[in-house]
Amino acid sequence: KTFEEFSRNYLIKKQLNTNYLTNINLQLGPNDYVFLKSYTVDAKVGYNFSYEKFEGTKLKYKLFADNIRWVESDSTFKLINYKKRFILNDRDIIESGSKLDTTFSFTDQDLIYVDYMAKEMNSIKLNEFINTSRARGVSNLNVYLVELHKRTSLPVSSYILTFLAVSLASKKRRGGMGVNLSIGISLMFVYVFLLKIAEVLGAGADTNSLFVVWLPNIAFGALAIYLYLKNAKN
Repeated sequence: KTFEEFSRNYLIKKQLNTNYLTNINLQLGPNDYVFLKSYTVDAKVGYNFSYEKFEGTKLKYKLFADNIRWVESDSTFKLINYKKRFILNDRDIIESGSKLDTTFSFTDQDLIYVDYMAKEMNSIKLNEFINTSRARGVSNLNVYLVELHKRTSLPVSSYILTFLAVSLASKKRRGGMGVNLSIGISLMFVYVFLLKIAEVLGAGADTNSLFVVWLPNIAFGALAIYLYLKNAKN
């Protein structure tokens, strides 16, 4: 098990119920959106379902249902107490019924992709999920992109911090190695703090997640090179 699984199962089990998800928003394409008030993973049942289709900024079609159930045997959804609304130029057409078997361009698994799952997926699956979501027209995938970029930036950071430690250790100061050790530990805490800030900022919709995630490495890499060159001259 990964640390994320251990943490989710044992450390924060009371705070996080992964079987009952609420306020689910899913973008199927540039103009298609799905909303669910809640979804029970084990039962594969969602409540207060709606599907909206736009043309530009105008709503053209909306489908409501009291609940929606995923039918595994034939890969369809069963809607209970549904209502269809077709929005035309001069009037609306409304259809309703008690049951409707239909398909959408998503499955039940798409409904349960939440933030912590990005950390549990391997890089291949995570990249596939990002590409699939992009093909659907999902605009903000930065939460997943941050996790993907971290998997390359963190290994590189170990080399940068090692190089920084060597640069600090090569400088003789009054007080001996204790001073260098204190500076190194302080810089490590600063790096961890910047890394957490980068994760939060990188997940924003209007940020370049690649640049933000790599920014701590860029800053500390530049600092390590500066200290190394400065010490080399002395």
